[in-house]
Amino acid sequence: MNNFFVIIFILGLVNFVVILSSNKIAKIININDFPDNNRKLHKEIVPLIGGVIVFLNITLLFLIQIFLNDKLILLNENIFTYREIYSFFITSFLLFILGIYDDKYNISPNQKLLLLSFIVYLSLTIDPSLVLVEMRLSFYGEIILFKNADMIITIICFLLFMNAYNMMDGIDLLAGLYAIIIFSYFIVNGIFFLTSIFMLFSLITFSYLNFNQKTFLGDSGTILVSYVISYIFVKYYNNETILYADSIIIIMLIPGLDLLRLAIERLVNRRNPFKPDRSHFHHLMQSIIKNRIICVSFIILVCIIPFLISIISTNLLAILISSIFYVFLVYLLKSYAK
Repeated sequence: MNNFFVIIFILGLVNFVVILSSNKIAKIININDFPDNNRKLHKEIVPLIGGVIVFLNITLLFLIQIFLNDKLILLNENIFTYREIYSFFITSFLLFILGIYDDKYNISPNQKLLLLSFIVYLSLTIDPSLVLVEMRLSFYGEIILFKNADMIITIICFLLFMNAYNMMDGIDLLAGLYAIIIFSYFIVNGIFFLTSIFMLFSLITFSYLNFNQKTFLGDSGTILVSYVISYIFVKYYNNETILYADSIIIIMLIPGLDLLRLAIERLVNRRNPFKPDRSHFHHLMQSIIKNRIICVSFIILVCIIPFLISIISTNLLAILISSIFYVFLVYLLKSYAK
């Protein structure tokens, strides 16, 4: 327990130094987001160091787990071997490098999707405990076995949330606060407790800088954060700590619906479903609510509505009601925009 408080002190100190040194870090990394008066409407050049902040905290977590005290592994309830620890860190590193490269050189959506698929596949190969082998639903009595499709279904699940979360990174604070809520949920429920604390510190640090418009999360950040969230959910689902897949779907429902809607709209209009534009839910909301704090607060509220409904009802009803509400809200926003 004494070691735990020492770790928290070190973690807080490191992130405090990051805040004080953010300008120097930005100059060293030298990757920036430039306004284009089209999709990117911010007024000044903004450094993309959100991913650096997150990866720095993940690296600190890795070093503490490996070198400080073997017993700390027990604080990550579903990681029992060094193979799993190394797999998690190596995958995080590769995803971070891919994100940094994409932030710097803006690779094509198809290339990024292919590289993401390969890295996730590599992660599943090193750590087979991440592979989803079945689907359990609270409203369906039978277990659905994936059989020979288990690897591809697992990769698709990771990629879907990575892309859905990436789409949230278009308005200050939204992606950071959404992830803070999820990792707070993990901490309260004792899910990957130590990892979630490290992620929470990194996201609070990022959100503070993002609020002051000193950094964006960038692809290096969104890819990394979404991978960690997906990793934790899959680990706990496979361990049957989370019994039903729809319990996870509820938490990720609104970003998932937005991803689905945009993919359909873009395909109908014969455009690449992964190519970014300003048709996202938060962009529609931002066109109506100009104050960014009020706008982000409302979007976050919409994101947690499925979870709130599930507390007093069934998961299936929560998904149905929230989906209808989302479609209706998007229709209203589009109608008002016209």
